[in-house]
Amino acid sequence: MKLALLVGAWLAGILLGFHVEADLLPVALLLLAALPAGVLLRLVGRSLWPVLLVVVLLAGLLRIEAFEVSASPLAVVEKETVTLQGRIANDPEATARRIKFVVSVDEIDRAGETTRPDAKGLVYASPPLSLLSQRGDPYFRYGDTLVLEGELRQPQVFEDFDYPSYLSHQGISGIL
Repeated sequence: MKLALLVGAWLAGILLGFHVEADLLPVALLLLAALPAGVLLRLVGRSLWPVLLVVVLLAGLLRIEAFEVSASPLAVVEKETVTLQGRIANDPEATARRIKFVVSVDEIDRAGETTRPDAKGLVYASPPLSLLSQRGDPYFRYGDTLVLEGELRQPQVFEDFDYPSYLSHQGISGIL
């Protein structure tokens, strides 16, 4: 019976996490508040079960809130031609044929629909001729605001290397 109550509290916390948008801090503070509540109940000779059930419910809620995976803001199925506006967020590097840099996306236009995602993208770009005559290598600079057009795609997993996960840890969700 007690195990069923614990499982029910855990599942209720998980369901609550799917339906309620709770911040981590208040949930963690409520979990911490359960400790003095449990001590107080113990001192007056009452059962700890109500506190334990609340703790398990909050732990289920915390599980959903802490590990919720959000969709990639620059997600595409295959390849998609887009127009991006954003700022260069790192020092550009010259590769064999192109310049590589991270852009912090301010706006993206997909087939006429403009959105403002909070996202970063990895860009491989060839500098336009007008820029070649004005600046030296690598032509692009940290902080430049650019309007870029190209094929947006998802990073692919290499043989033994999870490239999408690697880029995700840097906040990068697409390659242009």
